[in-house]
Amino acid sequence: MAKSTVKSANKASARATSSKRSKKASNKAPTKPVVSHHGGRSLEGRRKVKRPLEAGQPTHVVLSSKEAKGRLSFSTPANRKMIDEVLKERGSQFGIRVQHVQATPGRLHLIVTFKDSAKFQGFLRTITSLLARKITGAKKGNPFGRKFWDHIAFTRTIERSSGTETDSFSTDVVEAFEKQAKTKK
Repeated sequence: MAKSTVKSANKASARATSSKRSKKASNKAPTKPVVSHHGGRSLEGRRKVKRPLEAGQPTHVVLSSKEAKGRLSFSTPANRKMIDEVLKERGSQFGIRVQHVQATPGRLHLIVTFKDSAKFQGFLRTITSLLARKITGAKKGNPFGRKFWDHIAFTRTIERSSGTETDSFSTDVVEAFEKQAKTKK
């Protein structure tokens, strides 16, 4: 009987020790910082990481191209109309709500919301290829000949307070990011 009591006491102390370890482990702060943006120049020369996305939150997407000048510019009326059509079609296909679009000659800013991050990634992949093809006029047998996009799409999750008007909020966000990008250069 003495041996069985010792064994059960050892098991009990082992359970208590393991539960203390799990409590200590859960109290530790995460070792990796939480990143709310992905893409653009921030990933140049670095290993691939998963795009941090939050479904339901507004997301700022930036597509940039040094090739988008003159007739290839995002802000020409013909290209702007085509961009709006592609975003509308693919947004409905993938369940993405495009809240705001701002086209500058070399950059395209979008504010979007989505419910499924896998569908959002499909949306990004589709619109980048379609826009590059339609703007440059590239097709099978007649390639553009050089890379159109400068970097992978830059995305940043936007946190906002409730009750903010979408259009003025979107314009303010895009303008703030444009200023920030200009000061970094």
